[in-house]
Amino acid sequence: LSISNENLVDVSSMLKHNTTLTSLLLKQCSIDATNVIHLCSALEVNSTLTCLDLEFNSIGNDGMFYLSKALATNSTLQVLHLDTIN
Repeated sequence: LSISNENLVDVSSMLKHNTTLTSLLLKQCSIDATNVIHLCSALEVNSTLTCLDLEFNSIGNDGMFYLSKALATNSTLQVLHLDTIN
């Protein structure tokens, strides 16, 4: 599976205004460091997501840096799956 950059932008926009979704599974969706930035901007303001699965994506060190910055401001995410991040 893969998710296009445009679709990830849409998902991220939805997450910024989300009040009900608590889990988001994006396992093996061909997400890389370039497009994970959009998701990170949503995580900075989202207050309902408690579980995020990014396993088997290629976000690399740069993506992990963006995620760590986003998680510094997010107080609701409790579970983050990151197995086999290239």
